[in-house]
Amino acid sequence: MQKVFKLFENPFILIKLIRIAFIILFITVPLVMSSKTSEIFEFNKMMIIYFGTTLVTPLFLIHYILHKPKLVISKLFIPLTLFLAVVAISTLFSIDIHTSVYGYYGRWNGGLFSILSYLLLFFVFLQTHKISDIKLLFKISVITSAIVLIWGLFSKFGIDFSCFIFTGDIANSCWTDQFQPGIRIFSTLGQPNWLGTYLSIHFFMAGYFAYEAFLRHQNSIRNFFSIYLLLNLIVIVFTKSRSSLLAVFISISIGLILYFTQKLKSRTRFAARAILIAVLSFIIMVGTFTVSRSIFQKNVPQNLVITDSMTIRSIVWEGAIVLGNMYPILGTGPETFAYSYYFTKPASHNMTSEWDFVYNKAHNEFLNYLATTGYLGLISYIFVIGTVIVIFMKQINKSKKNSDSIFIFTCFLSFTSILVTNFFGFSTSMAQLLFYMLPAVSIIFYQKIEQDPKLINKSSLLNIRSKFYISTVAIVTMLSLFQIIQYYKADRIYAVGKGNVQSGDYKAASVNFNKALSLRFEHVYEDALSSSLAHLAFLVSFEDKSNALKLIDSSKSYNAHTLKVAPLNYSYWRTRAKNYYLYFQVDQNPGNLRQSVDSMKYFLQYAKTDATSYYMTALFSSLVYNETGLTSDKDDAIKYASKAIELRPDYIEARTLLDSLSVK
Repeated sequence: MQKVFKLFENPFILIKLIRIAFIILFITVPLVMSSKTSEIFEFNKMMIIYFGTTLVTPLFLIHYILHKPKLVISKLFIPLTLFLAVVAISTLFSIDIHTSVYGYYGRWNGGLFSILSYLLLFFVFLQTHKISDIKLLFKISVITSAIVLIWGLFSKFGIDFSCFIFTGDIANSCWTDQFQPGIRIFSTLGQPNWLGTYLSIHFFMAGYFAYEAFLRHQNSIRNFFSIYLLLNLIVIVFTKSRSSLLAVFISISIGLILYFTQKLKSRTRFAARAILIAVLSFIIMVGTFTVSRSIFQKNVPQNLVITDSMTIRSIVWEGAIVLGNMYPILGTGPETFAYSYYFTKPASHNMTSEWDFVYNKAHNEFLNYLATTGYLGLISYIFVIGTVIVIFMKQINKSKKNSDSIFIFTCFLSFTSILVTNFFGFSTSMAQLLFYMLPAVSIIFYQKIEQDPKLINKSSLLNIRSKFYISTVAIVTMLSLFQIIQYYKADRIYAVGKGNVQSGDYKAASVNFNKALSLRFEHVYEDALSSSLAHLAFLVSFEDKSNALKLIDSSKSYNAHTLKVAPLNYSYWRTRAKNYYLYFQVDQNPGNLRQSVDSMKYFLQYAKTDATSYYMTALFSSLVYNETGLTSDKDDAIKYASKAIELRPDYIEARTLLDSLSVK
């Protein structure tokens, strides 16, 4: 133990470790993925971010305990603190507190803990990095993005390193129909838009390093970054991400406007910039979406009717705005959009090609905050962005034309590209990490931090109080890391359980879901366990009726608890309805079918425009009618099937059901 404490006697050893940790973070987050987890990409990236936060924060705390460095204080602290406070309060009043804390299971980024992690990383980064460190870090980040870029480029032409890692086959045929890198590449980021966002951010960073190499006559380095810039744009085109192309063009336009209006007087300069940016942004938006629509839809099969993504987005945005007005102060809770969207889902959504998709985000970061954290959340978020822009602009206006000023200028353009892509989509782990790190960069340059922080206490002696504080931090860190590891292990077991369900092995699935639940509570695991037990009860009932009834009791218990902690989760009410149908198959009690109908009717109070929910209600009502022969049950089935068809006229299953009811 004494040797461990001696490690801390070097006043800057911990700072160096933190800087190394950030480098590792910027390399691993965009690259990490695993086919062994329930979600290949984002889950693993968020686990790395949580792991990194849990390491660098204690390291800085220990450094502070020992040496009392002078803290870097910024005007951004107040907006960020207000934003965090609003998110925390919104979480307390959330329709699903667990989801609001940990994030929607399948995305993770955006929950209270993830935002807290980014803010801690922002704070530690600000206290531990100087200008030279940042340039090295971002150069490494661009090189990492080059690896990501090349990885994706190969997959476009049939060579997929991800498939090779996952299956041993290097062809890009290992993906499902949802993922087709030959049509839209996504590399190690998970989705084309996410890759496009990541590359659009790094486009401007690479531009700086190409410029720097040109000034220093470093031809090989200049050529590398010049080729990178060309490939960056090519790959963005291959992602078919219109928002990412738009981000690059708008940010370039903003850069040109800022450059050519630099010599105007302050008031005239502000007005000219505002007008020019607004006009050019509008022209580029219209042009990009018009031209790209014809280019990007060439590979769409002619027999498919695909609704344009912007049409669908506008419908989702409409629902998000209505939802925000329904819960105006604090919203429905961070990351609850997947559930709450059903409350205000426009009926027109049923007429699109994605009518039965789950929308876990509003596909507009600003409207997502409006819907899930209310106007307080949206205003505090805009306050953060506005403050960041002011800090950047003050520095750009005052800076002399040197290498550092060009660097901060390109960082600002990277930040604006995030804002553009967030407007047409939503943030993911790597983009969100850069959303918080780029403002820290602007502050470090603004305050001209070129030296390591000054230490108030340079003594290498550790007193009893310091040892106690360090030990406490170490214990909390170990417990936190243990929880992260448990989370990761639980998800891997949950993924195995999902595989068991797909193969029809409900016994193994139940065992694995139960194991996952024992490692960590997630109502997603509990819901899956309840469903598996219901299916298992049905299968067992042919040989052992008494055991089947016990399994039903367990299934009911888990489902009841799931609905207690997440009472407005549409998926869990559907699970309940399906479960009771399976219970009926075991005991032939029509009362179970009525429970299925009641479950769907309950959620229809909230999902009044969801065609699928009306169809499911009609289907279960028709099954009740088959058992009871009551006209009222038949009338219910006809009513709900008709409503489903009203919402979606070409709903084949609903029409088939309605036709069958009319001849009974």
